[in-house]
Parts: sequence; C-alpha cells; structure tokens
Amino acid sequence: MHYLAGALKGRALDVCASVVPTPENYVVFWETLVSKYQDDRLLADIYFSQMLDFKTAHQESAACLNNFLEKFDTSVNAIKHLNIPDLLDFFIASLALSKLDSQTRKLFEMSKHSEIPTYKEIIDFVKNQRKALSSLSKNNQTSFVKQNNSGNSTYRSKSVPHSFVTNNSGGENKKLYKSLTGNCTICKQLHSVFSMF
Repeated sequence: MHYLAGALKGRALDVCASVVPTPENYVVFWETLVSKYQDDRLLADIYFSQMLDFKTAHQESAACLNNFLEKFDTSVNAIKHLNIPDLLDFFIASLALSKLDSQTRKLFEMSKHSEIPTYKEIIDFVKNQRKALSSLSKNNQTSFVKQNNSGNSTYRSKSVPHSFVTNNSGGENKKLYKSLTGNCTICKQLHSVFSMF
C-alpha cells in the first residue's frame, strides 16, 4: 500500500490524499484511482494522438527503429488492449472530431452518445447542427435599415441576391443604364437606384 501511495504524483496523489494509506484502505485507494483514471475513450484518444504525432524517421538506424518500437508500437498495442469494439471506426471518428470547431465538439461531447462515439453518431449530430444553424440563420436574415428621406422605416434581407436582366437592345438599354448609374429616379440624388433597396 505504501509503495502505491509513494508512486503517485500530482493530481493522482491529490485524488487519494483523503484516504489513509493502510492495508485496510487498499481497495478504496485503488477504486478511487480506477474510477478517476480508467477512461477507455480518453486513453484511446491519447494512444491515437501518440501514433499521429510520431515523427517520421529520416534515416535508417537501430536507434530510430528502437524508438519506433518503443513509442509507436507500444501505443498500438495499448490501444488494442482497450478492446474497443470497432477500432477503425474509432480512428475515423476521432479524426472527424478533430476537424470540427471547438464549439461543435463541445456541444457533441455534451450530447447523448455511446461511451466511445461512432462515426455515424458524429455525422448524425453534425447534420442536426447544420440544420439548426441553417434554420437560425434564415430567421435572422431580416435587418432594420435606417429611415429613408421620407421618414419611412424599411427592412432589408441581408443575403437576398438581386439581379437585373433585359433583352432590349440599343437605345433603351443606354437610357436605363444612365438612370441606374446617375441620379436616383426615386429621390433624384446622386446615387444608383439600387442603393435604395
């Protein structure tokens, strides 16, 4: 018991600080540590990150190969030991989560999903978020615009495209172009008629 207590450092030691290290408390001590640190998903994320972050060897040497075996192979064996049901799905899901913005990841982690989330759970969540954000965006598209010269308040959509199409040719187009780029035909001030809308 004293060997275990002596081997702890930092937060692990803090977790067990309130438990007196006696042989009778060994089970309590051990269960406290396991409940705090035996998180298969967290461990799998750590091992997967170690594999992704492992630096490529740039030369052939026994030291480089030894480093590969000590770090990369150890991480692979450790993640296999966690008995994750579908390791490939876990890798893809972890990679997908890492590509999302922090707010979306936070919302996903706060949502209901399996202990080790699947790629399908992540994609379903992202689709629902996209749908919700699109709906919210459409509801907030109308904005108040300052009062025009006649004192009337107007509303304008922020993202509605405007276009002008004509199939007249010759003099009518020139006349219309001049009215669009010169004085406004509504208020007679120097700006295009489009700036009124």
